Amino acid sequence: MAKRRMIAISGIESDAFCCLSASAQMLYLHLNTNADDDGIVDKWKSILRYLRVKQTHLDSLIDAGLVIILPSGLLVISDWLVHNHIRQDRYVASPYRDELELLQLQPNGRYIKAF
Repeated sequence: MAKRRMIAISGIESDAFCCLSASAQMLYLHLNTNADDDGIVDKWKSILRYLRVKQTHLDSLIDAGLVIILPSGLLVISDWLVHNHIRQDRYVASPYRDELELLQLQPNGRYIKAF
């Protein structure tokens, strides 16, 4: 996993983000920090426990369209490619390539469910 991540100001100043509770906002930032180079978080349940936030905070991120839970249980940051542009020489492909095929990339750089 990389040691540096970016967050686009357009994402965290959006109405969808600003309407979230402080705990949900904090959770989103931690999920972004722990994502692999394709925006997948495999230890999101541990992050919830570590931050002592409730499932309802994650549910609010899902409802806002900021994260997607895949059938396998992995979490994907919807705006990952909006936030992060990783140079090809530093990019490490996700080990979860099959799960990424369950997503559709929109022209605006957002992942949406294709399942």
